Amino acid sequence: MRRLFSTLATLLAACIAVILGLAVVAALLFTTRPGDKADTDEGQPDLISCSPGAGAGNIPEEYRELVFAAARTAEVDPSIIAAQIDSESSWNPTAVSPKGAKGIAQFLDDTWAEQGEGGDVMNPNDAIPALGRYMKWIKTYLSNNGFREADNMLELTLAGYNAGIGNVTHAGGIPNNAETRNYIKKIPALAQTKYKDACLPLNQDDIEFVRSRKWSSPLPGGRLTSGYGPRPCPTRNCNYDTLNHQGIDLSTGGGAKVLAPADMEVTYTSNNDYWARWYGTWILGQQMGGEQFVFEFHHCEHGSLKVTVGQKVSAGTPLCIEGNTGNSSGAHLHFQIGKPGTDPTQPTRRNTLDPRPILIAKKVL
Repeated sequence: MRRLFSTLATLLAACIAVILGLAVVAALLFTTRPGDKADTDEGQPDLISCSPGAGAGNIPEEYRELVFAAARTAEVDPSIIAAQIDSESSWNPTAVSPKGAKGIAQFLDDTWAEQGEGGDVMNPNDAIPALGRYMKWIKTYLSNNGFREADNMLELTLAGYNAGIGNVTHAGGIPNNAETRNYIKKIPALAQTKYKDACLPLNQDDIEFVRSRKWSSPLPGGRLTSGYGPRPCPTRNCNYDTLNHQGIDLSTGGGAKVLAPADMEVTYTSNNDYWARWYGTWILGQQMGGEQFVFEFHHCEHGSLKVTVGQKVSAGTPLCIEGNTGNSSGAHLHFQIGKPGTDPTQPTRRNTLDPRPILIAKKVL
């Protein structure tokens, strides 16, 4: 009997060892590779109220161009990169967490070895570009592993950054843990309320309301050549308009049709008013139904207008031809979106929204 109990005890100990071993392997697979973040976001508020004066000007000036470049690499709005850095280190380039995350972007050693490209993790000139590369790497990995058609790619990418892509792929989406679910809400909220000028939510779940109607690309085949927001002074004499790009630029190289992005009523057209010296031949339109955005189109080719004031057109209707009129250095479309409630017969220049997240949500960019 004593020998039987001894054998059973040995078998039980072996089983426990196997179970513990499997637990360790699972922990390594789903929490540390690649780049699981060291710091916890539990207990942080999910949302932050929008504050007056929010915008890219809140990014420390010495890091602004680095953030814009990292955002282009990551294919996200610059406010997202800014919010991540704010959340990770509060813009402190010498920050070191109790768990070993280092620098302004708080990289762990194993992630830095993969993404740092031999740079110095404590140098923002190396760390901020690495953050952009890492976000792009996560997005590409997820796109190639079952999430290419996901509507919430931004959230999935942020979840991969926070929890590790192993946890995202294992869960088939956002991992069910409080820290990660809080993080994917907190970053877009902080981006919107501190680093964006307009209170339009950036995370995909919050902009589901703009999916309700058919939309078209305003310039099919157009390449994004300039984004929305503050930019360096291009001349010696700069003002609000030259320092703040209030729309996005799209270009096919010239000659392409400019289309109505949604059902709209044409409210203004001109090629010889006060604004034409900058806008060239330009068009204003009030969205019919939906969100009631005001659309603005600049630099149409002279003589190419295909619509008149008061005309109601559906999404995809040709408006003009992409041109090089007004203050333009090459053929392109400057596309601008005014906030709901903006006067649809006047330039929307001080009441704009970033068109890019809206067009992405509409699946036309």
